[in-house]
Amino acid sequence: MPVFQGELVVKGELRLSQEFECEGYRFSPASEGFNLVFEVEATSPEDARSRLTARAELLLDSLTFVKGPSLRYSLVRMTQKPTADGGALGGQLLTHEAFMGLSMILVATTNQDGINPALEMARQVSNHPKSELLTRVLRWYSRGVSDSDNVDRFVDFWVALEALADSYEGEDIQPHICQCGRLINLRPINGVMRAYLKSLGMKEDAELVSTISSARGDLFHRALTPDALKHIPDVQRILKICIQKEIDAT
Repeated sequence: MPVFQGELVVKGELRLSQEFECEGYRFSPASEGFNLVFEVEATSPEDARSRLTARAELLLDSLTFVKGPSLRYSLVRMTQKPTADGGALGGQLLTHEAFMGLSMILVATTNQDGINPALEMARQVSNHPKSELLTRVLRWYSRGVSDSDNVDRFVDFWVALEALADSYEGEDIQPHICQCGRLINLRPINGVMRAYLKSLGMKEDAELVSTISSARGDLFHRALTPDALKHIPDVQRILKICIQKEIDAT
């Protein structure tokens, strides 16, 4: 299968102290962030671009999760490496940009030791039975870190938490039953979240999430924001713990 090399410019409040190569990635310092080069196997340039983008986004979402600052990237060049018969496509200049967040105030500096946990997380997520779910959840987490609007931040974190909870298949979910005894919902989101968090050993957070769930209802259905927005740090913290526990469980 043809091999393509992608060159990316990553911008944000994260700097590298030195150039290094690790697990097939080459990182090099830049004035506004860092440069990233790596290769993928693909059937066509379009397939290569899709694979390069997916790998870059997972790695950068993992970096945001591990290090804190949000990041954005541009895929600036894609080149097909020569094949055995000497054929290859020339380098293609690209303009694709993915804005993965706004800049934070403080600039963080790291080195290979600081990048390694994010590389390990990206590898674990790629090989995880819930890979597609965790990849999407990490994207929502990164958006929550980067969004400047507090309503958007709450929604980002909450949607990610709901998605994780909805993957729970235990039988200890308390159904929603009305006062007349009629079953309304076998899997109400509040009951699902409580059961999910308890399954992870997060009993205190399971109680807290009931309060937050009520505030979420006010925000989503009545556009009432104060109660939900004051719980943004709680939702972010609970979500981050859940993501880490899901990854560590494999």
